[in-house]
Amino acid sequence: MPTLHLRTAMTGFSDAFADDDSGVACDTVIESKTTLAALVAAQTGTMTNKSDGDTGMITLSTGHGITTGMICDVYFPAGVHYGGEATVSSNEVTIEGGTGVDLPANAVACTIVEQTAININFDGDDMRIIAVVYRNTEDTGAFAHTDFQDTSDNSIVAHTLKHETISGGLVRGTNLLNITGGDTNTFTGARITHCAASHDSTSAAYLYVYLGYNA
Repeated sequence: MPTLHLRTAMTGFSDAFADDDSGVACDTVIESKTTLAALVAAQTGTMTNKSDGDTGMITLSTGHGITTGMICDVYFPAGVHYGGEATVSSNEVTIEGGTGVDLPANAVACTIVEQTAININFDGDDMRIIAVVYRNTEDTGAFAHTDFQDTSDNSIVAHTLKHETISGGLVRGTNLLNITGGDTNTFTGARITHCAASHDSTSAAYLYVYLGYNA
């Protein structure tokens, strides 16, 4: 039977401390590593005509690569608005729909990114453990976003991630769930059929998903 292992460690004053290895036995383990491509500078522009929290026109620069019909995430200082549909007229990109943090006010800098689809399929009720990690060694201040969805593209669980952390740390109960160890299963009641991911960096990076479940 496959086993995923958890261990917490700390070093200081030339000494090292670690808790006992915690093994989570599962029938099946899924390991996914996805490349998130480097963005181009032209994908960052300015909100120029916000209509409401889910609709706004952002002016980018020539070469941005966004086209009409793309499902995109928008990054800005206050957070991420994800899953909006783009309508493009030259360098003017209107985002409609989506969820997350409301689109920002006019004149705020925004980065528009097409979502990358990750093929991952499991029943949330069967999950025993999951970890979602973003690694960007060339741009450690960059952010990423994941949105685990069901067969109808409904958002089930979403994360905003920073390089190898989430909100400043790898936090149990968010992007690290050990259901066997007592964490609440936020995926329960849904079958996950895919994950939509993105990041806001001009450096290529990797997104890792480690998952164990009992079918």
